[in-house]
Amino acid sequence: MVSIYPYSDYRLRQKKCKLIYRVLRHSRSTFMFEEYMDINECLDIYNGLLNKRIVIHLEDETVVNLHFTRNNIKHLLGLHKLLDIPMLQNDGRVVYNILSNGIITDKQIKKSKYFNNISERFLYFCLLPELLHSEIIIDFDSSLCSFNNYETKLKKTKYILYKKIPDTYYVAHLCLSQNINKNKPNSYYPETFFIEHSNKYLSGQTLLKVTSVDIIELI
Repeated sequence: MVSIYPYSDYRLRQKKCKLIYRVLRHSRSTFMFEEYMDINECLDIYNGLLNKRIVIHLEDETVVNLHFTRNNIKHLLGLHKLLDIPMLQNDGRVVYNILSNGIITDKQIKKSKYFNNISERFLYFCLLPELLHSEIIIDFDSSLCSFNNYETKLKKTKYILYKKIPDTYYVAHLCLSQNINKNKPNSYYPETFFIEHSNKYLSGQTLLKVTSVDIIELI
């Protein structure tokens, strides 16, 4: 499988993730801001996914064409949940531009009283490229996810790429939803990214092998 990033850059990101794992294992105290990824680091990772078509081939011969756009990062990081930062309630593409131009800073984001609701996304956003090379994908059926009479919000999700985080019981999820376009029936976008502290989104679901992943640069 082809890596999203040049080998050296990819390994540096993996090292950063491993450092985070060690912090999680050995620290029981509240995390300081420096232990989270900076918003500019998140943007750097995300920009590496833009202008590419990621073609995921599954064992049942399904082909998933995945595209990341500037519109998606807002929901992947959960920035819309920071209700005390009005500018982050804008359209996703507008939020991307706001972040890229430094209008909203990392310090402002982490000072939000709602930041704790999305903090784990900032710990593990470096896993995003690695998730695209998952060997297994979940063919997700939302009707199987009813927890204590609470229905999942993942109604649009068709597939989930996931990774069990070493030395923890956490699971990183990247949810893929289908674009409503009759001319592109196999076109998908990244709906959301989150960390779950259990296997509840895997339980009872159909798991498919990923046979190959192709990364195609778009002009």
